[in-house]
Amino acid sequence: MEKVFAVLVDGENFKSEAFPRVLAEVEKHGSVALKWVYADWTNGCSKSWENVLEITASRPKQQFHYTKKDDADHALIMDAIELINNNKRINSVCLVTSDGGFASLAQRIREYGIYSMVIGEKKSPKRLIRACENFVDINNIDFDDIIETDKDLDLEALLIKAYNRAEIDGEAYLGNFGTAIKRIDPSFDYRNYQVASLKKLIKSCDDIFHITQETNDRFYFTLKMKLEGVEGKLTKCFKGQGYGFANYNKSKFFVHKSEFINPEDWKNVNPGSIIKFQFDEKNSKNGNEIRALNISIAS
Repeated sequence: MEKVFAVLVDGENFKSEAFPRVLAEVEKHGSVALKWVYADWTNGCSKSWENVLEITASRPKQQFHYTKKDDADHALIMDAIELINNNKRINSVCLVTSDGGFASLAQRIREYGIYSMVIGEKKSPKRLIRACENFVDINNIDFDDIIETDKDLDLEALLIKAYNRAEIDGEAYLGNFGTAIKRIDPSFDYRNYQVASLKKLIKSCDDIFHITQETNDRFYFTLKMKLEGVEGKLTKCFKGQGYGFANYNKSKFFVHKSEFINPEDWKNVNPGSIIKFQFDEKNSKNGNEIRALNISIAS
């Protein structure tokens, strides 16, 4: 059964710019039915959230601080209990908070047989971390300083991003891919590209994808290796550990010093450097990122 999430956010104690990345993390586990962000929006915190709420189609939940500063927390808890009792569609809840006061709620959700997930900071109290089934440290999610909307993606970037979400063991199933691309961009329609089906769109992108299996009821494909090489920007560089990360076409790549053609180049690159590399999505995964191969400094 697919997980259907209610995402409930402690908006007064969570950085708004990180929220789009949080939603992307939750969508790796299932679909998101509702996104509610709790705060007293009259106290000045609404400014940083205004644009984020709009681009993520999330609902602000207002709670005045009539008695004390955690009134918004109480409102979140009451709504969560009502949801897990009355909304039969919701079978998973993600709490976005680092507040140990929500530990009992995370545990109660779990006791109800509802999947309990928490996204918060590593320093979150142990009782909160252990109360849920899945705790995700926000620092392990790829946060950008600038909010990036999926409307900014061109077709290739959109297809690659959907592929990365749908891929399992180096290849993607068309059904899972279709679900992933609609979650990224609900307005996506393959007919905008003059094709009669999503399968035909994938087949037309033979410079991006390679078909691995095609029958009447099955269609699997993988991402082709970019033999000609691509250029991306180094975003993070940990010289002492010998690795970093680079972005190409809105996708994230793992960079290791051992992949540099000229070992001296590793000493000369820094965040912001433009590097040229190849990649093979099927055979060079490094965790959630694709490993950059045959790296050089772009001329």
